[in-house]
Amino acid sequence: MEIDLNTPVSKVPFIGTSYAKRLTKLGIEKAGDLIHHYPFRYNDFSLISKINSLQVGETATVRGRIISAESVYSKAGKRFQKAQIADESGILEAVWFNQPYLINNFVKGCTINLSGKLTFFGKKIVMESPEYELLNLKFGLKTIHTGRIVPVYPETFGVSSKWLRNRIFFLLKEGLNEKEKKKQ
Repeated sequence: MEIDLNTPVSKVPFIGTSYAKRLTKLGIEKAGDLIHHYPFRYNDFSLISKINSLQVGETATVRGRIISAESVYSKAGKRFQKAQIADESGILEAVWFNQPYLINNFVKGCTINLSGKLTFFGKKIVMESPEYELLNLKFGLKTIHTGRIVPVYPETFGVSSKWLRNRIFFLLKEGLNEKEKKKQ
């Protein structure tokens, strides 16, 4: 199917009718509306650092291999997920809260980018709730959510900035027919 700016978003690959209903709350009904859904700010995750050079309070991106990932319960009974990432300079722990599905995504040995701020978690220095992106080294190191200046979009229930970035990236790079790309 050929996609142009007037194609209903429900017909855009990877969206469907369920997400199309959610997108109407943002005023997005056509592929052109999605492309013209502009960010309200940007996060600068362009600084890729080695783990041993990070400092508390710094926002950066780290690229490394996953050593381990697990769901853990705190002493208070709260559930959180933690992963250990290593590069040639050291090991970093990252934590997320109430996102147990993450553990299924994090396979030992995979290359990952983490972008966020270094903070204290208890007595440990960790990257708390970072953006993450699993990298496929066969296809190069092109990233959408980390390692660059990342757009943050207005959202609605069930439609995150990460989801929007993926769909807008698809439309701009592959989805729109060549005639529409030349118009922009």
